[in-house]
Amino acid sequence: MSFIIVTGLPRSGTSATMGALRHCGIPIVGAKYPVTTMPNNSRKQLQIEGGWLVWYDSEKDELVPARPSNPNGFWELASINKRGLQKDHEIFDGWVIKVTIDKIERSNKDMIDKAIVVLRDLEVVLYSHLKWMEDIWKHNMDQCALFCIQKMQEGIRCLKENNKEIKYLIYDELVNHPLETLTDLCKWIGRGEPQYGAETITPKLRRSKRYMDLPKDIRREMRSYYRELIREAKSQ
Repeated sequence: MSFIIVTGLPRSGTSATMGALRHCGIPIVGAKYPVTTMPNNSRKQLQIEGGWLVWYDSEKDELVPARPSNPNGFWELASINKRGLQKDHEIFDGWVIKVTIDKIERSNKDMIDKAIVVLRDLEVVLYSHLKWMEDIWKHNMDQCALFCIQKMQEGIRCLKENNKEIKYLIYDELVNHPLETLTDLCKWIGRGEPQYGAETITPKLRRSKRYMDLPKDIRREMRSYYRELIREAKSQ
C-alpha cells in the first residue's frame, strides 16, 4: 500500500489542503460533499463525478449540501469518517485520502504510508467548532478543548509508534504563503504543480478568531501544546 493521508482536527484546514492538492494535479479520493448515510449491508459503487472519485455505499445515499463552513467542499469519504481507513479502501491505493486525526487509531495502520498533519491554532479550531457545530459543543467547550488536545496527541503518537513518515503543514503558512507552502509539500509528495493549488487559497480562508472563554489552565495547556507542535514542525 502507498497511501498518503491528510489528517488533523476537524475544522483545522484538512479540507482546504485536500482541495489545494487536487488542483495541484495530485490524485485525491473523496466527495466534495460526502454521503450522509452508511448502510452496512449496501453494495459499493465507485463513480467519477466532476473529476473526483466518489465512493457511494448505497444508490439511495444523498450528498451533503454546500455549507458556509466548507464552501469549497469537504473532499472526504463518509466511510472513513465512520470507521477510519480500512482494507476495503485498498482500491484507492496510490491516492491521497483524508482521515481526520480522531480516526487514526481505528484505521488499519498497514494502509498508511505517509501522513500530512495539518496544524492550526487550537483556539481558532475551537472557535470554529462553536460557530459551525454549536449544537454539539455549545455547553461543553471545556470538554471540546480537552478533546482537541487528546485526539491530536493520540493520533500523532499512533503515527510515530507505527513508524509513519510525517509532514507537518502549518495552516497559517498555507493561507499566508500558499505557493511556497505547496511547493514544499509537492516536493515531499514527489509530484504536483503547486501554482495551481495556490490559486485555491483565498483571503476568506484567513479566519483567525479565537475562542477565549476557557479556564486559564485549559487555555494554557492548549497554547503550550500548539507551540510544541509548531516547534516540531519547524524542525523538520
